[in-house]
Amino acid sequence: SITIPDSVTSIGYMVFYNCTGLTAVKLPNKLTSIGNSTFYNCTGLTSITIPDSVTFIGPSAFYGCSILREVTYKGKIYTSKQELLNDLEINNVTIGKQIFDNTVLGA
Repeated sequence: SITIPDSVTSIGYMVFYNCTGLTAVKLPNKLTSIGNSTFYNCTGLTSITIPDSVTFIGPSAFYGCSILREVTYKGKIYTSKQELLNDLEINNVTIGKQIFDNTVLGA
């Protein structure tokens, strides 16, 4: 598991790419950007909380997180990919393609 320091506002391209042993991540409350393929293929990740401050999630950010089943955003726990994507867009978060593809989040 990892706790990203509160001073971090952006996580770059492929930072945790293919970290299959990563099981838990605590994102900082001031985070605004999750880059392309940041958590790509992190097959041990089961849940994550996206801070309210996030305004950008790059393409394939969580692609292949094959047991990711819960995402918390704005205090709500999502198990439906489409509902989460809709709410991110409603909250003016720019989202890339396939950000939650190949996860176990429901349709």
